[in-house]
Amino acid sequence: MKRLFTWLISLFAFCSILLVPIQADNTEYVIDEWGVLSEQEVSQLNALAASYSQAHDTGLYIRVYDDYYLHGYSTIEAYAESIYLNEMLDDDCLLLLITMHDRSFDLFASYDGKCHEAFGSYAREKMADILVDDYLTNGNFYGAFVKYLDLADEYLIMAENGTPMNHENDPSVKANRRGLASAVTFTVPEIIALFACLGMRSRMKTTGISTEARDYIADGGIHLTRSQDIFLHRTQTRTHIPRNTGGGGGGHGHSSSGSFGSHTSGHF
Repeated sequence: MKRLFTWLISLFAFCSILLVPIQADNTEYVIDEWGVLSEQEVSQLNALAASYSQAHDTGLYIRVYDDYYLHGYSTIEAYAESIYLNEMLDDDCLLLLITMHDRSFDLFASYDGKCHEAFGSYAREKMADILVDDYLTNGNFYGAFVKYLDLADEYLIMAENGTPMNHENDPSVKANRRGLASAVTFTVPEIIALFACLGMRSRMKTTGISTEARDYIADGGIHLTRSQDIFLHRTQTRTHIPRNTGGGGGGHGHSSSGSFGSHTSGHF
């Protein structure tokens, strides 16, 4: 009887263990199956991603795979969502997925938690522009992944402070606004002064002013055997066309919505 009682207690304990929810969040933050990173770089990125993820209670992931077609998916967005589910990533996460066969990327932000607020379409597109322009097109994958994690940390801090990255809160946009305001402050008085001078000039007797020296020589006063116009200065005007460095609503990725999160995807 005592042995039966002990067996029942053990069975009850075993069943209780089965009923305890298992923590499914994946802590393998960086996986590179293509080999764009060294083992040391993977280790360093994993440590950095773990630090930021734990600080914000989210999951910041990087995946470098071969091709989403080979895995049976018609789009990289569908492939990203399958990774989110099948690899049991953190419910509240941001995933940077790169498929090297066609040089595609996808930034996937889950609908749950902080990431949905911190990584809206503006933030994801701005991040995509920076990563593609400054790193991925040059083959600097390690630099791109470090920058991705740093930007993710920055945008999460902004969201936690109540100012998520968008057009209104973008520091670069604010700086441009301040520059424009300063330009207006200094330009308006100059324009007013210019019009004042033009008004004074219009009241002056300027009719008949000549542009050549010979017109001011009295008849019979001097006889010129040779005349020549000499220009002392030459002015050239050039218009600079600035390079688009991205500022949200960017040019390297298009945004869309999926079943489990939002996407910004494109090529590099």
